[in-house]
Amino acid sequence: MEEYGISISRACKLMEIHRSYFYYTEKKDDTEVEEAIRAAAEFGDGFWKIYSRLRREGKGWNHKKVYRVYKAMHYEKRSRLKKRLPARVKNPLVMSFVGMLSFSSSLGPPHTWLKSTIWISFPTDNQPVHFQ
Repeated sequence: MEEYGISISRACKLMEIHRSYFYYTEKKDDTEVEEAIRAAAEFGDGFWKIYSRLRREGKGWNHKKVYRVYKAMHYEKRSRLKKRLPARVKNPLVMSFVGMLSFSSSLGPPHTWLKSTIWISFPTDNQPVHFQ
């Protein structure tokens, strides 16, 4: 600013930034967290294992702070994908041999089970009971 002879507020307006941005200094010192992550990363696979190791060691940092530092260190490890199971082959239900004996031979045994439903209506006054 001294080189050009303009004020800080004028320079900030020209750059289209807020004046507080010019005075901002970062106060976060994450060196202790970084060292702890590096030490725990020797044993752990991913973020949550590293974080749980840090908690067991007595570090009181919350997961948001540890995750922010972890991402800044580029320690992201690829998450393991779930094992894919082969596609299930759908076969119709076949009646057992014991069930085939109960049917007459002229009709032949059924090849698949059928779902049967029974409708029951409760009689009111003089209405009979119907089974379907």
